[in-house]
Amino acid sequence: MSFLRPELKFTEEVLHPNGSGNILAKFREKGFAVIPGVFQRDSVDGFRAQIESLVEEGESPDQPLRLESDDPILVHPAAAPRLINMLKGTFMAWNNEPHPVLFHPAWVIKPSNPDKRLVHDWHKDADHEGKSNIHGYSRPTIVHVNMYFEDMTVERGPTYAIPRSHRDPGISPYDGASEEPLICQKGDAVIWDQRLWHRGSSRIEKGVRIVAIFGFYSVPTGAERWTVNPSQKHAYMAAKSDQEKTLFGGPIDI
Repeated sequence: MSFLRPELKFTEEVLHPNGSGNILAKFREKGFAVIPGVFQRDSVDGFRAQIESLVEEGESPDQPLRLESDDPILVHPAAAPRLINMLKGTFMAWNNEPHPVLFHPAWVIKPSNPDKRLVHDWHKDADHEGKSNIHGYSRPTIVHVNMYFEDMTVERGPTYAIPRSHRDPGISPYDGASEEPLICQKGDAVIWDQRLWHRGSSRIEKGVRIVAIFGFYSVPTGAERWTVNPSQKHAYMAAKSDQEKTLFGGPIDI
């Protein structure tokens, strides 16, 4: 089987500590922040065209377009060095530096001006009751990243979020809270906290709404690598359920 060679090129340089520190402070306070220049801008158009070439007509009214492919190009953006470096700062460090693990590489593909029933309304993905912040702000266990691969505008269908709703359960779209679009430029990415109230929006400009929404969690790395001893490995191989595999080998089974 032959796969596409990704046109998308990464910016290899990480951000200066002052710049990354300010972005992470905004992320913690508002619940979202833009990481600039994750991808080389002049490579983005070609990559988006590659993704569009994989889009197919859907088979049902609730899925007019679909993106079903085994091509590794669909997870290629997750390896961008500037993105990985920034994600490390969103998770709790504990004893060793955390390292992001991709667990949910989703692509949202929608036609322009879709049926209103195809547009996600306000919702949270986690911690609806605000229990994680009962003793003050806690860093998230899951962080999502939005990547649009074009200069984003409100006419092109960004995700909307309610700032600080990840920290305060009293902030709600049903009580007059203000919303903000998660907008960035071509080559940028937006990191955001799953505990935020958020919603989708429709693309009203001609074209297809393409949003890569990648979910990450962290595992510890550092001088002492996280290793699995032989007895644990044998227990994993003999596991009789998904729960046992998770217990002995982690949440991902390749």
